[in-house]
Amino acid sequence: MKFKFQKHVTLEESQGQEEVTKLGGLRRPWTIFRGRATEILNWLRKMLVIRVITLPPSTIHLINRTLFIAACFLFAAGIVLWTRRNILKFEEETVTKVNRYMFGITREKAQYIEQFIQEIQDYLGLLARKPFSGEFKKGQPLPYNDYAAGEALLEHVGGRVDSIYRMDKKGVVLHRIPHRNGIIGKDFSKAPGIGYVLKNHKPYVSEIFALSPGAIGFYICNPVFDEANFLGLLSILINVDTFGRSICHIQAGSTGAIWVIDDKGLILSHSNPDFIGKNILKAEEDTFADFDWSEFEHIVRRMTDGEEGHGVYHSMRRTDKTTEIVKKAVVFLPIKLGDQMWSIAMTTDYEEIAAPVKRNTRNNFLGAALMMVIVGAVGVIYSRSQKRKTELEAIARSAEELRISHDKLKFEIEQRNQAEKAREESESNYRLLAENVLDIIWIADLNFRLTYISPSVTRVLGLTPQEAIGQTMQELLSPPSLEMAMKTLVEEFAKGQEQKEKSWARTVDSEICRKDGVTIWAETKVSFLYDSKGTLAGLMGVTRDITEKFQLQQQLLQAQKMESIGTLAGGIAHDFNNLLGGILGYASLMKAKLRKDHQVFSYADTIEKSANRAAELTAQLLAFARGGRYEPKIISLNSVVDETLEIIGRTFDKLIEIDVHLRDSIPTVEADPGQVQQVLINLCLNARDAMPSGGKLNIETDHETLTVEQAQRHAEARPGSYVVLSVTDTGVGMDKETVQRIFEPFFTTKEKGKGTGLGLSMVYGVVKNHGGHVSVSSKRGKGSKFKIYLPASGKSEMRDASKQPAARGGNELILVVDDEEVVRSLAKDALESYGYTVLVARDGVEAVDAYRENNGNIGLVIIDMVMPRMGGRETFLKLKELNPRVKALLSTGYSRNGKVNEILRTGVMGFIQKPFQLEELLSRVRTVLDTKTSA
Repeated sequence: MKFKFQKHVTLEESQGQEEVTKLGGLRRPWTIFRGRATEILNWLRKMLVIRVITLPPSTIHLINRTLFIAACFLFAAGIVLWTRRNILKFEEETVTKVNRYMFGITREKAQYIEQFIQEIQDYLGLLARKPFSGEFKKGQPLPYNDYAAGEALLEHVGGRVDSIYRMDKKGVVLHRIPHRNGIIGKDFSKAPGIGYVLKNHKPYVSEIFALSPGAIGFYICNPVFDEANFLGLLSILINVDTFGRSICHIQAGSTGAIWVIDDKGLILSHSNPDFIGKNILKAEEDTFADFDWSEFEHIVRRMTDGEEGHGVYHSMRRTDKTTEIVKKAVVFLPIKLGDQMWSIAMTTDYEEIAAPVKRNTRNNFLGAALMMVIVGAVGVIYSRSQKRKTELEAIARSAEELRISHDKLKFEIEQRNQAEKAREESESNYRLLAENVLDIIWIADLNFRLTYISPSVTRVLGLTPQEAIGQTMQELLSPPSLEMAMKTLVEEFAKGQEQKEKSWARTVDSEICRKDGVTIWAETKVSFLYDSKGTLAGLMGVTRDITEKFQLQQQLLQAQKMESIGTLAGGIAHDFNNLLGGILGYASLMKAKLRKDHQVFSYADTIEKSANRAAELTAQLLAFARGGRYEPKIISLNSVVDETLEIIGRTFDKLIEIDVHLRDSIPTVEADPGQVQQVLINLCLNARDAMPSGGKLNIETDHETLTVEQAQRHAEARPGSYVVLSVTDTGVGMDKETVQRIFEPFFTTKEKGKGTGLGLSMVYGVVKNHGGHVSVSSKRGKGSKFKIYLPASGKSEMRDASKQPAARGGNELILVVDDEEVVRSLAKDALESYGYTVLVARDGVEAVDAYRENNGNIGLVIIDMVMPRMGGRETFLKLKELNPRVKALLSTGYSRNGKVNEILRTGVMGFIQKPFQLEELLSRVRTVLDTKTSA
């Protein structure tokens, strides 16, 4: 007869039980064992067709137990294999995570280095466009603003920059910040990177080179141009150790470290300071000479080739008592700096990475062993429980299902509570951010009407959130700003629809009117809002007040514009002075040769007076261009005001009330008293013309000290102590557009024939020439206020009682050098009229030849400063080579400052400014001739 097995749990039942015992993706050991064991038993039953006619019940039970035990061992083997697979997978994931973490830190530091170098190059580009980078000579004092610009760069980069050099087009150092006398004049054309910029006129980051034992650095160079003319370069010397210290201290875990090398393997940053400046392979091999460094050499070769990657190598480590071999994990990536390439790497002990893997392996095997013990125990229990009734199993299964459902429901409730709590916390954080941020956060609907706005609107616009909500953009923005904003939004929305992109943000600058009527400039970042169906629902933006930034930009543009106009005006006035020199000089010469009752004498006198008036106009142009006559003295501004009041008090209409407030004990200033008085007269005349029906004119003096923060509000100001002259009127006032143009030459709002447009231009030029600046505030219908800031001197006031000696002639031989024929002819005729013998030359080359031919006989050389072929300075130096005791008088249409003072310091004994009077020429010539010289 056919033997039947006892009833066992079927495969379908085991699968049902398995599903019942699932909880959050986890299964109980009992359910796992029972399900898998039953699957194996049923499979064996299908594979083995046992036909036994007569077997005792004990044999049948033995067969069942044997099959079950075999299934248990198969399951145990599966657990071991599964555990090993999990261990390998965990190890791979751990190494990947560590590498990703190390790559993140390394890339951050690489970006830090690249951004640092880029920031320095940006600052160099900015300095290259400032007067600091203009054409000037070695040893010339560096203007304060320019020195401050360099100092600001050093302060900004926090000590990471060693020094800043300004070199000419031959690589010779003209200036250094911080200043160091020993370096000025040195030739750096052979220094790393300098030669490249001198040859190619392009920015360059140099190779690494040794600064001193144990210190290395490199140059960042930027060419300097005056339009298309190459003037030289700006170079910044950076000590690698200055930023290396901020890199090498970073660690990954307890054994990680970062180091940086260049494309030749030279160490730029390392946790071991003794390695800095050495080749990394040589440094390691010198430390452990007997070790095989081939793995490490392969890593370094990949780094110097500019690769990005990771790897493993073996290294040596010396502890207090022993030396051990350690396995290292490394990640590396390149750093590109122009034509140069560095590489940064981060290493850590592989044992530190493997520690969690070992713990996981131990825990997995312990868990597997425990599982097998449980499986064995459960197997015994299971084999003994086969006789239980099916009803009990069904009850147990129902109870289990009920418990799982309860646990699942409880778990879902907890998850929902946690999500609700997280949502409330998120809303609280967003609300806290919106209520405390300084910028305005707002939301508007499709009609551009505000539906939400943050409380910061009160600080920026003076409106409460309740007042602002409901207002439209049309009510807040100026018409031009509104038009621009609308145009931008429409264009960007159309572009987003075409490209099917909804994530968009655009920054728009606009003019906004505050509640008090004041207009501010704001920067707004706007983005579109969409509902859950993807339909456009409104706008969201963040608005920031940039009024101060905008005003500074406008002041800077205005200063640059005035500088350009000044250069043009100075050139025109200089050439015009040469022409006036001939007219004025010959008119004076004619008057000197005629009797006063002669008819031609009156003609000559009229020509001389007209030329003098024209000279006054050119003087005002030169004053604006900071090239006029300039004879500084230590003076009191209060004294200048008192003297000026005597002039204007007699000429001003009685309808104008003059109110004067002079502060006692103000510091003195170093200034030209005539020019300062002219500044005050021009301001008072301007105020008088602004009050045709009368008004109040207020003149004040004061002493102010500008901080760095205060100076930053004015593009032309710098911190320091100032004496302030204020002139205030109650006249018609000016609008913004007029205020921006009042200092331009020939710009005037007066009727034709009532003003030249040079008065305020002269004010601007004189004040700038004295190192000060002008502040203007005005409102149409309210009046205007001009504040003149002059640097305080603090020295005692000086009074010049010297008088110009009377003009007289002589019989010496004089050489006149000028490229203008009318100036040469005038000087020759005038001097010969008073007994002198005169030779003339058109430029410096002819002058040197003439002096060489008459060496020993020429008593004085009158030299023009600007000439073709050879300028005034070069001419004088050539003449000094022929005769160290040569006497020279410098003649120019520019003032006595800048290049003029530089030439005078070379030994030129006198200076006369064109156009000059006959008496002035004769007096200066006689003074220089009578001055004794030493070899």
